[in-house]
Amino acid sequence: MVELAIVLPVLALLLVMAIDFGRVFFGWVSITNAARIGADYAAQYPDAWATNNAAQKADFERLIRNNNGGCSIGTIADPTFADTNADGRARESGDHANVRLECTISMLTPLAGTVVGGVVTVGADSTFPIRAGDYTGPAGGGGGNPPCSGVRVPDLRLMTVSQATQFWTDSGFTTTLTASPAGQPDYIVQTQTLTPSANVNDCVDPSTSVFVTATAPPPCPSGQAQVPQMVGMLLPEARAAWAAAGFGGGFNPANGNNTKAVVTQTTGPTQVQPGGCLNAASGSVTVTYGDPPPPQCNVPNMVGQPSSTATTMWSGSGFTRSLTVQGPAGIVRTQDPLYPSLVACDFHGSVRTN
Repeated sequence: MVELAIVLPVLALLLVMAIDFGRVFFGWVSITNAARIGADYAAQYPDAWATNNAAQKADFERLIRNNNGGCSIGTIADPTFADTNADGRARESGDHANVRLECTISMLTPLAGTVVGGVVTVGADSTFPIRAGDYTGPAGGGGGNPPCSGVRVPDLRLMTVSQATQFWTDSGFTTTLTASPAGQPDYIVQTQTLTPSANVNDCVDPSTSVFVTATAPPPCPSGQAQVPQMVGMLLPEARAAWAAAGFGGGFNPANGNNTKAVVTQTTGPTQVQPGGCLNAASGSVTVTYGDPPPPQCNVPNMVGQPSSTATTMWSGSGFTRSLTVQGPAGIVRTQDPLYPSLVACDFHGSVRTN
């Protein structure tokens, strides 16, 4: 009994210290797992931070906190993106998304607190490759850009103001193009400025606005006509634009493939850029073409709505495939795709009620 009385406090202290260190180990395992889940999400939705997509950023933080139970996380820093393939863009397929997390664990025993301090900070970081995937352009071949949760900025330069206005809308933007000088649809766009600031091919929110400056097309010498910008047009529209510019013929292909869109245009007998002058009688243009991009629809915000209302909102937004409801009829808790975003109208969406 005497020996047990002497040894028991020491054993109890060792046991409590073992519990403390076990809690630290569990916290490290937990936050490591949360960092991996966060990096995985950032690799799937790398544009969420570039476009300030509040819903996706909130999901990122929610996933981390829901999958961390071993320690207390304070502020969660945004993920960082590394331009691994050195192409000047850090959110392309093949680049890396990194998430760094830190959390704190309070010690229970004075001895453990004396050894390592009253509060232990545990850190973890994880890196995942951005695997949003490449897609083939309309003409086939080559890599493209990863899927975008918003819309991509088109290059409107060298189009007429009228063409640029239509192309801006066709690209999925909900704002109206503003031009200077106003009221000159045949002027040639020289510069474009977006608010918030963005570059061509960046993924941005559909509500981004654009301002362009345009100049009067230079007069062509007698017998010549100005080459129109036809990239992105359907072939019937491109043939009409070529004829409307004053060319007597020479559009190749002359007919057929009316559902295809122009990918490139090459003039003959010499290459002339859009806006330049070419002999109206002998000038020709040869275009390459491919499938036009599929129509896109704006995703509605269905979270918090009854599942029956969500189904109506989904079809009302123009989606051609039905919405899958996972769980019993009730209030929508999560949705895929997330709001706000612009996706193909044949996307198979789903919501979860439990």
